[in-house]
Amino acid sequence: MNPKIIASVFIFSALFFFSCAPKTEKAEVVIPEEIKQKISTAIGGGESLEINTKQYYTVEIGDGPGEKEYLFNEEGNLIYSKIELETGELPEYIKTTVEAKFKDYTIDELEVIESDYGTFYEVEIKKGDDELELTFDLDGNLLRSVED
Repeated sequence: MNPKIIASVFIFSALFFFSCAPKTEKAEVVIPEEIKQKISTAIGGGESLEINTKQYYTVEIGDGPGEKEYLFNEEGNLIYSKIELETGELPEYIKTTVEAKFKDYTIDELEVIESDYGTFYEVEIKKGDDELELTFDLDGNLLRSVED
């Protein structure tokens, strides 16, 4: 029998077999009980938690103003916490800076971030389709401005 025909039949069979093989689903990530306990203790527990895992553990509670987000590392240590506030809660001295440096932008969202590096205000501003994310320290110094 012709070797080209044998090779063609073999390749076709292999392609057919692999294309018909059942699809494998991603394995569910199991969060160790010790990590769950550390997370629950750090945020006061008692809440129904939605935990997303990637390289870190993210816990989100609520939606809109008052929403809380916590980021934990693989050992269950808190990296940062973030709380969304009403835009009207932005300190006046930061609001003045935003209005002076970013004319025609409106303040869209406000969050307070706490970490080992300090406490910061994260302000999202918009002008049409343009969005910027501004980070201020507690003294009102603009630390960074990033397109969102």
